[in-house]
Amino acid sequence: MGFMDKLFGSKKDQEELKEVQTEERKEEGKEEEVKITDENELVIKLLKKKLSQISFQVDDNKEMAVIPAIGTSIKAAIRGKNQQENGIIIHIDFSISNNEFGDEGIFESLAGIGKGNNLESAIGNCLDAFMVSVFKAVSESLQDNHNPNLDIETTSNGLERIWHPHVGPILAQGFEDLTGQSNDRIYNLLKDLIIKRLNNKRYYWIKVFASKQVNGKLAYQCLLNNKPFLEAERIIEEYIKGWPASNSYMAEMQYIVIRQSDKSWNESREKDIEKENFDKKCAEYAISVFEDYSPDDNVEGLINKIAEFTKDINMAWEFYWFIPAIYCRVLLGGPKYSDTVVLVLPDDRKIYKKLYDFESYVIGVDVVLQRIQTNQNQEKFQKVLFLSDEFKALQQALAGGSRPQDLQAVPMVLMAPLSYVVKD
Repeated sequence: MGFMDKLFGSKKDQEELKEVQTEERKEEGKEEEVKITDENELVIKLLKKKLSQISFQVDDNKEMAVIPAIGTSIKAAIRGKNQQENGIIIHIDFSISNNEFGDEGIFESLAGIGKGNNLESAIGNCLDAFMVSVFKAVSESLQDNHNPNLDIETTSNGLERIWHPHVGPILAQGFEDLTGQSNDRIYNLLKDLIIKRLNNKRYYWIKVFASKQVNGKLAYQCLLNNKPFLEAERIIEEYIKGWPASNSYMAEMQYIVIRQSDKSWNESREKDIEKENFDKKCAEYAISVFEDYSPDDNVEGLINKIAEFTKDINMAWEFYWFIPAIYCRVLLGGPKYSDTVVLVLPDDRKIYKKLYDFESYVIGVDVVLQRIQTNQNQEKFQKVLFLSDEFKALQQALAGGSRPQDLQAVPMVLMAPLSYVVKD
């Protein structure tokens, strides 16, 4: 079996998988489907009740909770159940939609526990966690309730912007005494990194989860608009290491929602849309160049072709560096990847950055994900992948008998040409 077959599976394997999946669906039948639907209707019913208890009017809709006052809808569906001897554990997926969140919306998955087989109790406990940890921060930000002392000012693309952070409560477990501890403590740790990520969106949301097992094992996650916030996770790791020793499981969870002020949003929106649309077209054009290149094409030729469209040689180089790497990271999820970039200049100076410091990388991630979801042409995937140095290294490692997940993550080293302009 070739390397691409290992990656995607052969056509025969894919057809057999489809047949098996079809048969499994037939075997499962419609009875389970109806059962899950009834349970999800119960979830929505209980969610609406809890929203009403905090004075939100909710429209009559069996599939979701619609809250006209803040122009928001919430979908909630049971993802899984686990019946244990002393109780039932249920997982619920939440999706919060609002026109100002963009296409992505806010996604969260939480668990609730009920005694015995009391499903309603488990659902209620899960909804309580959602209301306090997620919905409170989101709804108050949508109503522009914020602490002016936390306001942020940034300048990007020549436009000055003001941001209103809303820091939600920290849900904590296993700590003996948190008296006097501010909910702002995690936000203050991450503030400098957050500022670097604020660009032209109306809302940014950050989820932080940190935990420490009795045996000392650490687990943590930090997401920015549903995507891994890797730089922040390193800070969260150090933050957990500073927790006191304990004989019990310790955990914290928090949502931070940042809203661009009405003034800067309204003043910059037209220019933002124009630039955003053009940048996406540039990334899409770069992908089409990578998909159609021939063995006779050299790197400079590809860069010049892209630059003719982008009118920006730096953007052309960065798309060449990052888009194939994004394909590799999305399609080959097993290996560990580094988010550190070492930019080597022609005079041998080295500049250390993070991937998300490059706007072209951020643009590339969104465009590549959409491209992969809407275009399943494996031949074109392969052409773009072969431009990635990380893919070539993985290919060599697999050929040598190594396992991708065992490979050491190393920084991405980029050799900047003379034509690349380094901005201070």
